[in-house]
Amino acid sequence: MRAVLHALLLPVVALLVLPLASLAGVLVLLVLTVVDLVWWPVVVLRRRPWQPRPRDVSAASIVTVTWNGKHHLEGLLPSLRREVEAHGGDHQVIVVDNGSTDGTVAWLRREHPWVEIVALPENRYFVRGNRAGVERASRDVLIFLNNDMVVRPGFLAPLLDGLRDPRVFAVAAEVFFKDPAKRREETGRTRGELRHGWLKLAHVLPSRDERELDYVPVLWAGGGSAAFDRAMYDAIGGFDTLYDPFYMEDMGLSYEAWKRGFRVLFTARSSVLHEHRGTSRKAFGDDYVDAMIRRNQHLFLWRNLTADAAIAWVLLSTPWSMLLRGKRPGRSRAYGLWFEFRALLRALPRLPEAALGRCRSRLHHVRTDGQVFPLANSIAAHRRAEHTVLGRLATPDPLRGRRILVLSARLPRLGYDGSWTVFRRLVLQAKTHRMTLFGFVEPGDDGAAAAALRAHGIEVVTAVRVRNAMPGNLHHSVPARLWRDYSAPAMRAAVVRALESVDHDLVQIEYPEMLHLLRDVPKYTPWLYTCHESLGFAATRQVALARGLPRLAARFRALQATAHELVLLQRVDHVIALSDADTAFLRPRARGLAFSVVPCGGEVDTVPTEVRVPEAPATVLFVGYFRHGPNVDAALWLCNEILPHLHRAMPTARVRLVGRDAPPQITALAARPGVEVAGYVPDLAAEMAAATAIVLPLRQGSGLRGKLLEAWTAGKAVVGTRVACEGTAARDGEHCLVADAPAEFAQAIVRLLGDAPLRARLGAAGRELALSKHGTAGIVAEYETVYDALAGGAR
Repeated sequence: MRAVLHALLLPVVALLVLPLASLAGVLVLLVLTVVDLVWWPVVVLRRRPWQPRPRDVSAASIVTVTWNGKHHLEGLLPSLRREVEAHGGDHQVIVVDNGSTDGTVAWLRREHPWVEIVALPENRYFVRGNRAGVERASRDVLIFLNNDMVVRPGFLAPLLDGLRDPRVFAVAAEVFFKDPAKRREETGRTRGELRHGWLKLAHVLPSRDERELDYVPVLWAGGGSAAFDRAMYDAIGGFDTLYDPFYMEDMGLSYEAWKRGFRVLFTARSSVLHEHRGTSRKAFGDDYVDAMIRRNQHLFLWRNLTADAAIAWVLLSTPWSMLLRGKRPGRSRAYGLWFEFRALLRALPRLPEAALGRCRSRLHHVRTDGQVFPLANSIAAHRRAEHTVLGRLATPDPLRGRRILVLSARLPRLGYDGSWTVFRRLVLQAKTHRMTLFGFVEPGDDGAAAAALRAHGIEVVTAVRVRNAMPGNLHHSVPARLWRDYSAPAMRAAVVRALESVDHDLVQIEYPEMLHLLRDVPKYTPWLYTCHESLGFAATRQVALARGLPRLAARFRALQATAHELVLLQRVDHVIALSDADTAFLRPRARGLAFSVVPCGGEVDTVPTEVRVPEAPATVLFVGYFRHGPNVDAALWLCNEILPHLHRAMPTARVRLVGRDAPPQITALAARPGVEVAGYVPDLAAEMAAATAIVLPLRQGSGLRGKLLEAWTAGKAVVGTRVACEGTAARDGEHCLVADAPAEFAQAIVRLLGDAPLRARLGAAGRELALSKHGTAGIVAEYETVYDALAGGAR
């Protein structure tokens, strides 16, 4: 009953709130537009960029604000004193007491006489309390610490060292929770973006690179665990009373520094333990604190967002963004929407103050809003634009090694699908380069694939693949499978985070699905795309197999796939295709794009050629991963059209289908005489050894030809189509038998089944070809040539 009432209440609240929110957004936009127009001549005539100045970083004024927090200071001050003494600088420690009634001041004077005390007669909260502490500060560096922190050994030196560069405004420490079992909502590695008409801010877990580099950029330095340049702090105006009593003041300060041409950094070499919101939420309650955060987010946007299009988008999207945010834990959507509206109303009285601060700040801006977010979020963007000293990451080969980020639609693995060729390549590349692999996994993944790659020194980052629930694609510009399976906002966010958090020289993109996810993602380093299968070429082949009305639908899908693929390729610097056929299709359509043809392969010489399994008589084997459409088509064509011809010539012949995830149309083939559907088998080598011959009746798809290489590796004779042999130097009658019509294919199978010497000769020749042309070392050497072209010569 309660749920029904809440559902009925939502439209009532929405009808009341959303028109008023829309009106408020329009009015704020009009006010800010008029203010900007009036102030624009002043900005043009009196612009005064701030010049970086050296500062003394040997010591800092360390400020902490407390209110009835003596129990917190009992943990902070002993740890801080040990750190001050260990560092040796002439530090000044200031405790601002916000009118505590728990005896804090007397306790400080008695137990910690080394601390300077600023005793305020009333609670001025975080913003004005810290401003009072800064008035007492006398050093060139300010360090703000929450009273519920404990500083770890080595806390001071990295913060102060980061400020040696006069272009750096602030350096933030890493934050851990005192309770290690608690989810880390605060880390110090901060990022943000404008999304859906709102400011989306987050603390993210530092990546391997962000931990190992000396410093990395962040959007804001937290006001409870970071060091700031005093001169620039004063020039900006310090923590803005616009945000009084607390929250967003550190974001506003840092964002203003970014726009004035300075940097804000994070270092994992300095860290603190935090009792997260140990004071504010316990004293004021969750609703009040959240209301202040939301109110101050409105104020931040009104004061700081100066790009005309961006602020117009934010303000005109006010009702929509409120709807998206209007969900609070344990509360109804109607309550959440009302909560958002009240936060907006709380912000409106402070609009004049926000507009005045907006005018003052614009005199000093040298960066736009569009420049700040990439510089603050991404290591690669920061290196490219700022040349800030962030440190250097080691590579396995100090002379030739590069930092390579590999983005893969799925994790490559052995014994699962054709991605074993990628696995072999990455393992060998990791002996030279610092490899970071990002890939998607299915829900419930056991982590075995990631562990196998990590065992070879590859850093593996994963995200769960989810279906896209967002509406769109009304014009069908994106192939349906890509829109459904590789367009979810959460997947895109995971890819963006990988690009931001890895310090890379180039990006290596595996599979078209991943290239699709990158279609709108900013690019700061060269992109190399491995085209495992051309979307357009594979779809074009399906047209030839269709008849009647389905042929028209197939033609549309081919045009759709080709057009979309060409749009995606516009972002790429170089394409490595696995076959001449893919290259011949794409090169004339993607003019000006550099192509290389590098056939797939792996360390085939490590696979045994003989397995002690008796060979079954007159048995042909097809191996395929049945989530891949071309494999399903091949198995159906084999059993429906080739097998009848085969049985007329050889009634005892059997077809055995092996592979994961067989759909119903494949499992139903087991009812046919002479067909066995084995599904997944744990020992593929034994399965191949038991077969008389391997068949590859592929008519669709392009690119990867791992099945042929696996058969050759096992020393088995093969009958395949021309499509199945693409990307190899296979010759009909020398390395395998090639046939494209059902009767001819069946005749080739009969020929093999009845001629043991021919099977032995073809199997040996195929293995020799795989060894000489498709070994991992040769493939990696081709990649190295492309790396040199994209990222410079050997180091």
